[in-house]
Amino acid sequence: MRVHDRRGAVERPATRPGGVAALADRGEVRVRRRDGVALLLVREDRAHAAADGMLAAARALRTAMRRLGDAAPEALTEEFPWAGRLPDHDRLRFAGDFGRAVQASAELGQWDPLARALVEWRATAAVHADSELADDLSRPVVDDLGPVPPPAGPAPAAEGRWEPRFATSAAVTGWEELDRADAEQAAQAWAALTAPPAHPRHRLRGALAERDVGGRTLHQWRYDLAAGAAIWCCPDATGASCGSWRWRRCGR
Repeated sequence: MRVHDRRGAVERPATRPGGVAALADRGEVRVRRRDGVALLLVREDRAHAAADGMLAAARALRTAMRRLGDAAPEALTEEFPWAGRLPDHDRLRFAGDFGRAVQASAELGQWDPLARALVEWRATAAVHADSELADDLSRPVVDDLGPVPPPAGPAPAAEGRWEPRFATSAAVTGWEELDRADAEQAAQAWAALTAPPAHPRHRLRGALAERDVGGRTLHQWRYDLAAGAAIWCCPDATGASCGSWRWRRCGR
């Protein structure tokens, strides 16, 4: 194990705890390990001061965004150009979600809420970049075209797995094409979407966050495939059978 004083360029063996503490008094210290991710050591008082500063900045940012009103989405679009693909009403929602996620992340001391909000809004903007796809994912779904067949190769055990079902003819065609073109990727998607807890990668936000499926309002998610393809699905707890959740694949 070696330590690295981030204010200098000298690495030295971490043989004396007192030596490491002296370095930490000067600033952050990175501890490099042979068998794991490097550790970052910082004095507790400095960590608390940094957290307090981030929280104050987050609250000030949220207040400023509220004061900006309709101008807030424009300001965010300069930093996140993909937000320009969102409809006007969704850009306002994005600005509100961004402010709340920043403050929540600062209060928790974990930036996962902000990272998740950005990833999901970016996925939503990608849908709106294709107007035909956005229209398709906005329409109610009334059909149930039956269960999705397992991909080519050994079928996974059915017990304890969730059941994916086709909701559109495009989903049927898309799954058949994926299975023929890349059986390995189809198997990975099947495993991710049928093994509980089955959480697709990105939940859509804004106007596309929910979809009417068979008279029920369900959350809409996107599971990414290679080469820009994706599976859109809506988990339906009320359609459970044999203790499993039911998935409807709402497009491709």
